[in-house]
Amino acid sequence: MLFHNPQALLRPLGGAIQAVGVPTVTVSSLVMAGSLVAVSAVANGAAPSAGGHEAAVPIWRRPRFVMGFLLVFLRLIAIPAAFFGVFWGAKTYSSVMGENRLMHLILLVEFAMPTATIMIPLLHQIRLPRTAGFISRLLVWQYAASSITVSFWTAFAITMLY
Repeated sequence: MLFHNPQALLRPLGGAIQAVGVPTVTVSSLVMAGSLVAVSAVANGAAPSAGGHEAAVPIWRRPRFVMGFLLVFLRLIAIPAAFFGVFWGAKTYSSVMGENRLMHLILLVEFAMPTATIMIPLLHQIRLPRTAGFISRLLVWQYAASSITVSFWTAFAITMLY
């Protein structure tokens, strides 16, 4: 009634939904890019000095590095592994999952996706630009690593399902 039949009563509403939905990805990418420009300007002005105690500590022992590494590792490796295990258990030992393999594949691939980027503009809205800068730099590493991990988890899901 909304999308397929041109004579349907709700077709104008479906057309409006399509018109709003088509540019959504582009607009969200532009908002994200605009927020990163503001983050880099704030982060450069408020950067801590390189001397002192932090320069003596190796980078892998700094709390921000450790926290960033853990967040990337947990989101791209540990959480998908746990969800794949839960999915396998639900599929093997119960009938709750059904038999739709395409739905299962989409569900498993969604488990492996990196963090959504919408939180960076939201952090700007609540006036936390330094946190938004840290999260945006973290998401750059997460999205770079996700090209490998999402490929692995997708191949694993296809092997598991088919």
